[in-house]
Parts: sequence; structure tokens; C-alpha cells
Amino acid sequence: MINILLVDDSTMARQRIKEIIKQSSIDYTINEAENGVEALKILQNTKINCVITDLEMPQMGGIELTEKIRKIHASTAIIIISSLANEQVKQKLRQDRLADFIKKPINAKQLVNILLKVQHNLKEDLS
Repeated sequence: MINILLVDDSTMARQRIKEIIKQSSIDYTINEAENGVEALKILQNTKINCVITDLEMPQMGGIELTEKIRKIHASTAIIIISSLANEQVKQKLRQDRLADFIKKPINAKQLVNILLKVQHNLKEDLS
């Protein structure tokens, strides 16, 4: 089972992502946060395998959140979703073997494929 933390300041975006995951064959639980500050509080108290985060959010965005997650949970898979895909973001993700990037509008098949890869890696780690 993948324990997912979905971080986006848009309720509509979170709903869309939850619908995509619900329609897939992935075994999951979902926690939600509206920004990086809320996400870090959840990460302190909950075992999370995968964080799906928006890049631009109030209080703390996706890049800063990713950096903080790496310091406390280095093996957590991270998926950044954004309409802003500058070269700096892409370079940072290339350096992070556990992070993926999805450009908005979200491609459902791409998201599911990434989550299936995360699920597969979790099963391998347990065996």
C-alpha cells in the first residue's frame, strides 16, 4: 500500500488527483495538505511513502518542501505537479532519483504509471 500525501493549495486540483488515483488499481491511502507547512506537520506524525505536491503554494512551495523532506525522509518518493516547468526545477529533479515531474494539466496515465512504479519499488524494498 502506498501512503500518499497530496499537497496543493487548490481543492479542485486535489480532487482531480484523488479521482485519478481512485480509478486506478493502486492500493493507497491519502492524506491532504494545503501547503508545505501543513505537509511537514503530517510527515512528522504519519508514515508517508509518496508526496504529490504542487510547485507554487503560499507559505512553502514544492521545491522548499522537497528539500525539507529529503532531510527527514530521504527515501520518500516525490511527484511535483506544476504548470511552471523551468530549467532549474527540471535540473533539480534530475539530481533526485526519487522525484518525478508532471506538467499541468495532469496526464492521468502518466500519474498512474509513476505511482505504479512507486508501488513496485515499495514491494521490492519489503522483500
